[in-house]
Amino acid sequence: VDAILTSYPRSLMTAAEISAGIEPWRTRQEMAAATIARAVWSKRQLHELLVDFWSNHLNVDINHDPSTRHKPTDDRDVIRRYSTGRFSDMLVASAKSPAMLLYLDQASSRADGGRLPIENYAREMLELHTIGVDGGYDEQDVKEIAYLLSGWSIVNRNDGGFIFRTAWHNMGPLSTGGDVLGWRPNGLTGMAAGESLLVYLARHEKTATRLAHKLAVRFIGDHIRSTDAVVTAAAQAYLSNDTAILPMVRSLLTSSEFRSASSRKMRRPIEYFAGILRAVQVQWDPARAANLTSQVMSQLALLGQVPLAWA
Repeated sequence: VDAILTSYPRSLMTAAEISAGIEPWRTRQEMAAATIARAVWSKRQLHELLVDFWSNHLNVDINHDPSTRHKPTDDRDVIRRYSTGRFSDMLVASAKSPAMLLYLDQASSRADGGRLPIENYAREMLELHTIGVDGGYDEQDVKEIAYLLSGWSIVNRNDGGFIFRTAWHNMGPLSTGGDVLGWRPNGLTGMAAGESLLVYLARHEKTATRLAHKLAVRFIGDHIRSTDAVVTAAAQAYLSNDTAILPMVRSLLTSSEFRSASSRKMRRPIEYFAGILRAVQVQWDPARAANLTSQVMSQLALLGQVPLAWA
């Protein structure tokens, strides 16, 4: 699909290149079209399905204006880079992604001068990205993580990458004791302390079970429960391989539950749309690249699932 993607140049650009060009808002359209093009013509279909899964798990709405020009980099350097790697690496990369930092207001979070840090990312990271809403954390944990990650920011909104602003950072309550689900700084401060916590949560048993369950529901069916043996086996594969994603996926896709699950999963609009185009063997025509863009945006908007645009 490399040649196809050149028809959607903004999907391949950095934030600086998008900011320096014209009509940066077209990034939304071109990212949607590139996503469908990959789903239709890529030979790496399992990889594309995993990219879709992790894009949803670490969701950044491309219609969130400050994040729009940073989403292509997030897609390339966070989701695609680590979708078959280690989740701990993906989680740290996501926490430093300008798209995510802007989307959840972490880029503006500071705890200097008596300021209270913004809790949005800390809360979402626990509730959505790692252990889950029933993972056992409390409001104090959220506040402690918000302090711990204060100063995680970006150089600027148009083209800047990640920066740790030491002057904005304050360890907060964790500097005088306490813990987050058993994790303690143990002398670590600054960015290193935040990275340590993220890796700890990625390695947490509840994170393992939650990710394994979500993947099982995605690839096998909605009837799978978090306590089922197929989930337990996949979670163990994840933990035994230091948060590696592929052993967990392999465990699921070689299971008897997967083999017997044919036709038990409803296709979502994106899969239905791409599946039709694959079934009739539509051939790529660069002269009609704009046509595909308009069709993707209009038809999937009617069906309620424009790629990367979940608010």
